[in-house]
Amino acid sequence: MFNLIMAIQILSFFFIFKSVSRYSFTIREMIVWLSVFLLIGWVSTYFVGVWGAVSLFACFIGISYFKNHKQFSALGIFYGAYALIMNSFLGYLAAIPITWLVQLIFRQSSANIEYLPYLFTAMAPPILNELLLRQVRRFVPQLGKQLIREYGKIIWRYCGSLRKSLTNDEY
Repeated sequence: MFNLIMAIQILSFFFIFKSVSRYSFTIREMIVWLSVFLLIGWVSTYFVGVWGAVSLFACFIGISYFKNHKQFSALGIFYGAYALIMNSFLGYLAAIPITWLVQLIFRQSSANIEYLPYLFTAMAPPILNELLLRQVRRFVPQLGKQLIREYGKIIWRYCGSLRKSLTNDEY
């Protein structure tokens, strides 16, 4: 059961990324990227621990790189960071209500429901994220890729000037 919950958790990162980026994927691309995510997520979680999130973040940047015609962009970094942060945040918010609901529904059951709250909590973030993004897109339609791109350019310029000033100060 632990492996199933971990697989759902890893796949939920991908579906949040897909939802926020709005990248279109062919069936073949979906199968390849989901397989890569499961393999890297499983290996890095078992053998490296918390670095699993870092390796998945690198995968998100890789997807953005290929989807943007082999160019790095701040938008790809934003999408990857968004997926990791929102998956954790929404899972954290959903954990207590889901646990309470499962205990309420299965109060009289003699079945082993120990993993059920974890299973539902792993599935909740992509669903909640999609509902949240639909509401944001509905009520704030001007918030789009162009605005995020512009802010990304500003951040890149700021990071570049910060790097130059640090480099100049060191010598």
